[in-house]
Amino acid sequence: MSNRIMTILYYYCPDQEIYSIDECFLDVTGILNGLTEYVFKMRHSVFKWAGIALSAGIQPSHYLK
Repeated sequence: MSNRIMTILYYYCPDQEIYSIDECFLDVTGILNGLTEYVFKMRHSVFKWAGIALSAGIQPSHYLK
């Protein structure tokens, strides 16, 4: 299931750092406008194709929490 979700996310952003079985970081640097909508599309696709709700956060760096 983890591989399926990472594959779906790879379609949206090939530059990903898989952190654990249920967590990854996506580099969306090139997306300047509509980033929130882009993330909603990713979440919708994961739910549609894997049946799992996705939680996402947008930050300038994955070290900031």
